[in-house]
Amino acid sequence: MVKVPKGELTSAEIRKLIRGHNKLVNIKVPTGLDRDGLIKFLKSKKFEVDHKNKRLIDKSPARGKSVSLETAKAITKPKPKTALQKQKAEEAKAEKAEKKKKEERVIRKKAVEEEKKRSKSELKPKPAPKAKPAPKAKPAPKAKPAPKAKPTPKAKPAPKAKPAPKKVSFKTLDQVKNSFNKTLSNFKKQHVEKFIDSLKDMKTTKEVKDKSQELRKKGRENVLITLKTNEELFEKLDPDEEVYDELEEKYESVINLGINAGIARIKELRKDE
Repeated sequence: MVKVPKGELTSAEIRKLIRGHNKLVNIKVPTGLDRDGLIKFLKSKKFEVDHKNKRLIDKSPARGKSVSLETAKAITKPKPKTALQKQKAEEAKAEKAEKKKKEERVIRKKAVEEEKKRSKSELKPKPAPKAKPAPKAKPAPKAKPAPKAKPTPKAKPAPKAKPAPKKVSFKTLDQVKNSFNKTLSNFKKQHVEKFIDSLKDMKTTKEVKDKSQELRKKGRENVLITLKTNEELFEKLDPDEEVYDELEEKYESVINLGINAGIARIKELRKDE
């Protein structure tokens, strides 16, 4: 279980420092890393996160540069869109809305046609039921054969392993966002909320910690996999990682509901010991 210590930077703030520092030193960050993974990755590259002063320190003697959070924000601030870019965005939005209206009209038309067909079939007179034939006389019962010896039961096959979650690649950031938000919503209902409800039945701190780790693992396998699978798409269409950070912060807010509830339960159990 990992909780951001008071006064230290969040994963989103650390990523912003990295992007600012990348203007001076190019750090290639793997996607799908959580806060602990980011810190370990930076240490392997001889970088240190200064949480107190909110900056990224380059410990390599060959580089020796540092950047503050405020500087990183200024460096990575996206350029304002031009009038032409805004016009193209509006045109694309209008085209998408028109396409959606056409699809809705086709669906409504199809539904009306199906309703007409169903109404016609209901109006047709049903054929009269055929008379049942007279029952045949039952033959005399045959003598029962001697019972056969029961065959030895076959060994049950081992249960099949659960299939790994499907890795789906997309062509646009909107597709990624829609899929990610839907998956995150299902993850919250099916795993995070159930985990929180089950905490009252957990009697040891070890059990709470183990279940919390399982929750984080499910989050990586079911939610963060979407970001990792579409790494090339983010590099191409989201160079400043604004969309990536937005989705990652949504995930952190959901997973922390369960993690913080687990921390509170551990405190309760330690008081009772």
